[in-house]
Amino acid sequence: MHRYLHDNHAWYKNWHHHPLRIHTHLGAVVLAAAFALVVLFSPGSTGLQAEVGGYPISGRLLESSGRPVNNGTHEIEFKLYNVETGGLAIWTEVHRGEDRILTANGYFTTELGRFTRLDSFDLGENTYYLGVAVDGEPELSPRWIIDQVPLTPFE
Repeated sequence: MHRYLHDNHAWYKNWHHHPLRIHTHLGAVVLAAAFALVVLFSPGSTGLQAEVGGYPISGRLLESSGRPVNNGTHEIEFKLYNVETGGLAIWTEVHRGEDRILTANGYFTTELGRFTRLDSFDLGENTYYLGVAVDGEPELSPRWIIDQVPLTPFE
């Protein structure tokens, strides 16, 4: 293909042999490398902290019978604890009203920290437990562990 274009198309030959061509490509490589270095060696925590928006989370909500919750929107209250059972919640967020969470066959996706900021918690450095209550019912048991990776799928 290269040989065909080179031999039969003047525009390609002119572009291919243009004196600035190598510099353009080299400049793009240098910019990409510089950006990668800035990202890799930027100061700050290596943990996972929410600065803008929230943490994406998805899961599946099942009734005690093992059946998925009804399709539709649900008011869901999320609580963060630093203990697996008991204790007091150290963070709470409720998705209600227009912000109710849509489920399909029990599956849902949302963001923690959309309404109540999570930036004071370093979810990449500490272990936390997520309590979930649906439609005003008692909190589901057991709590879901958030251990090093806040995007842990759960069911």
